[in-house]
This record gives sequence, structure tokens and C-alpha cells, in this order.
Amino acid sequence: MSSVRCDLCNVHLSSHAVLDAHNSGKKHRKKVQDTEHFSALTSRSVYVSGLPLNTFTSIKQVRELFSRYGEVERIFLDLTKGSFAIIDFLDELAAEKALDDQKILVGEHVASIRRRQVSFIKTKQKLEKIDKKRIIKQLSMVSGSFNDQINELIRLYYIGDDQLAERLSFADLLSTALNNYFCSGVKVILFGSSITKIGTVDSDIDASLFFDQPLSIHGIRSVYERDKFALMTCEPSVFRIRKICASEFGRLATADRVRVLAKILNDIRREGLAQVSDQHLVLGARCPIVRFFFNKQENFRRFIDMIASDSSSTIRHFLAIVKFWALLNDFTRQEEYRQYNLEKVTIEDWPIDYTIHPVNLSYISINTLIKSRTVKYFIIHIFYLPIHKLQDFFTWFVHLQFRDIVLCPRLGLSLNREKFQNLFHQNTIQEFKFGVLNIQDPLELSHNISQFVSTHYISMMRREMMYALARIKLHPDSLVALLSSDIMSQNSHTSNLRFFLKFLMFQRIGDSFFLILFPSSTLFPLRNLKMANYFGYFNLIFCLFYWHFET
Repeated sequence: MSSVRCDLCNVHLSSHAVLDAHNSGKKHRKKVQDTEHFSALTSRSVYVSGLPLNTFTSIKQVRELFSRYGEVERIFLDLTKGSFAIIDFLDELAAEKALDDQKILVGEHVASIRRRQVSFIKTKQKLEKIDKKRIIKQLSMVSGSFNDQINELIRLYYIGDDQLAERLSFADLLSTALNNYFCSGVKVILFGSSITKIGTVDSDIDASLFFDQPLSIHGIRSVYERDKFALMTCEPSVFRIRKICASEFGRLATADRVRVLAKILNDIRREGLAQVSDQHLVLGARCPIVRFFFNKQENFRRFIDMIASDSSSTIRHFLAIVKFWALLNDFTRQEEYRQYNLEKVTIEDWPIDYTIHPVNLSYISINTLIKSRTVKYFIIHIFYLPIHKLQDFFTWFVHLQFRDIVLCPRLGLSLNREKFQNLFHQNTIQEFKFGVLNIQDPLELSHNISQFVSTHYISMMRREMMYALARIKLHPDSLVALLSSDIMSQNSHTSNLRFFLKFLMFQRIGDSFFLILFPSSTLFPLRNLKMANYFGYFNLIFCLFYWHFET
């Protein structure tokens, strides 16, 4: 017997007749009224959080801060902690202005502004914080060239100078807090997209903890050093009285180091020494340092050069479009997106003839900041990348036969499995995990950065790429047309598929389907191939590999 459900009351009912009687009941109508009231209240309220203890000291202070957005009706403030507040405005427009800013400066600290949630039902934290519709709307209002639209996308979607400085200041604040627990000098160093302008505004902060001396301790433990049991069982507050030395921490196993550090971070959060939330400690984590270098006349000399280098060029524009296009098409959803590493690349020289050479593996000593540390990196020489290469990349992606080849950016070659196995050392081949899409890590040759590949994922990507190519035919200078199907539905009032069929003719050849795109007669093979569950690190390598062969 089929049943019906009242989602508001969270009950199952036997029939629609019973549901109608339930909807007319007092309890259900009271919940409907409460829901409408809370919905109206949510639309004009904001929640401000992410501050150390005792940052908010009075309601007057909060009112003065938020009166810039509009008239404030009332404020809820917990004066015992002073780390968060709820602000109710008189109208929705004031709340929307505050939400558009997303952050506000309170003294020396930056607080996050989010929409107030009035539901008491426990739900999973929403990780996606980028308003895709708002970005598309603002891009459609840009009347300049294609590059002007890309610059606007970068401004809206990627980390700017202010956010980068904020992240670096947070690392310094966390370093100061951790030095209360360690007697050896420790420093929190950011890596990956956290220190580059290819990171998005909603990305988290990737960081590593470095000591001023090596943690590889040999010899007999001193009688004054605490053992593993003492470090694992004592309260974190004890470490502030008797700090952990490098030799004690170094004798712990990697997993035990993570456990001790997790205890310390939780104590830092409770004490309000630094803004720590949702920390995720990784065993044996790789720490890629990502920077773009342009027009450099000499080799790298200092680690600080990486932080201060310029990071704007056509290659960054290319990545901005591809990443946001993937976001719009839900290719980066958390449940499908497992990112091993962000792009690790430095570009030192720009040769001529629009050529990208194979990557060159190099090493850089960063002794000025971290003693006895050597970082491995690779260089890609590039002169110029025209933006129309994005269309060529989509076309090439649809053409490429993934299953039987291995892309080797270090060599600049596309090898079949037999040649790949003959060329590299046996240990490398044994550890290399073959998949549907095989891309060799330029730094770690035994690692396939696209090993988590699914057939369904690559089929979706190819389909959306063909849709984008069809839209570009009508709007060659519109970034919005390339990124989103909304502009097509507004103009033609048809779905993506109907629009696409106006330009495509299907022809069956054997067991494969081919699409012929008019008027350019470009051939697109359609296969049920696989695509990686993560779109981050191999994104750059894949694009660069394509440029190397096509140019």
C-alpha cells in the first residue's frame, strides 16, 4: 500500500484523504505559520561569526558596525563569549547588502557574514559558498571584450590580494598560538592554492607545521623527555606550562603526531587563541608550492620570491574559465570531487613560437625560511597562449582516446602502455595504478594523478563540452555563453539539447556514434569513457599536455 508524506511534520500517512485531514489540523497549521514567520525573519537577518573571544563587547558596538547596511531592528549578542552575533534588519535589502560583502572587519579581526539559519534540524555543513547565479549575472553585465569578462570572473571567483594577505596573517596568528605549546620555534607555512591567486574564494587553507630543527631523532631518549604515553594522555593545557620539544615530538609516530597536534588545535580553538575550525589533519601529506613566474631573468634564490611573484597571465585566465565551467556543471561537487593536489607549476621563461616544452624537473633550496629543506618543483616554458585555445582544448578532449595511453608531462609524450612500461623503472611501473585516464605526476613518476576515474564522469564532461562549443558558434565573444546554458534558454526558449540538435547531425558508424558539427564539420566521437573524480591537479597538467601536442 502506497503512502504519502508530510515533510513539514516528518510523518507518513496512509492516503491523500488522510493527508488533507492532517493539513487542516491545528498542529500542522501552526507549523506552517512558524515556517512562514521564520522564512521572513531569515530573509532580513545575518549571522556574524569567526571571531576570537571577547571581540564583541557591547550591542552598541555591533549596531555601529552594521548600520552602514541599513537600519538595525535588534541584535542578539552573547556577551559571555563575544565571538558571534545575530543582527535583524528592518528590511531585506539591508541584509542582502551585508551578505554580498561576506566579511566585515571588527577591530583587527575579520568576521564572516552568513545568512541566519532558524531551523533547529541538524544538517550537514554546506561546503559550497560561491553564488554561481550572481557571478553569471554580473558577467553578463560586462560590455567589454572577452578578456574583460575573464578579468571580472577572476575578480569575483578567485582569491585577490586582500584575501591572500588575510590568509598569510592567519598563518602568522596560528604560528604564534602554536609557539605557546612548543619550545622549539615552529612556523605555519601555507601551500597550494592558499598562497596563490589560482585559489577560489571558498577554498580552505592548506598549511604545514615546520620546526626550526629536524624531527628525525636518533639515539637514546633523555630522562627529561616525556614518552609517548605521557604526551598522548596529558591535557593540552599542560603543554602550555611545559612545552613540547622537537625531540619529544620527533620520537612519535606520524599518526601520533597528528593526534597530539589535533588536541593542541582543539585547545587553541577553545581558548580563542586563533580562528581554528573544521581542521583536517593529513598523514603523509604532500605540500606542493604553487606559483606562476613570468619574465624571470635568473633562477629562484629565496622562498619569499614565490610569495611575492606575479600571478596573472593567459594561463591563469585559461584555468579560471575551465575551473568555473566545471563548477557550473557540478563537476566539482564534494561527493564526486577528490582532489589529490592543486596545480604545482612554476614558469620561468617564455620561449618563442608559441611552444610549450616538456616540464623540467628542478630543485630549490629554501634555507632562508626553513632550515635544511629542499623543495622539488617543475618548470614549464611558455611564450603565449591565445584564449581561443580553450575551444581547441574542448575539441581535443572529446577526440582523445584515454584508455590505452599514458600522458607523460615530464617527457612531453603520449605513450601506450607497452612503451610506458619499457621506458620507466620497474618499481615505478609496479606502483603506478592504471585507470581509464592515466596522467603521470611530473614530480612523483609512480603516481597516476587521475587514477580515480569514472566512465560516467568523463561522459558528462564530454557532453557539456560539446554543448559549450555549440553555444560558442552563436556567441563567439561571450564568456557567459561558453560557461552557462541560461543565455541560450533565454534567447531561444529551448533546452540545451534542442539547441544542440539544430546544429548536429547524427550518423551511426559501427558501434560508435559520431556527431558532425556544421558549418565547420568538426568530428566529435561520443564514447562512454571515464573522467576523474577530482578536477584539480590533473586539470593543469592535462591542459598543458594538450597545448604541447597541438601547438
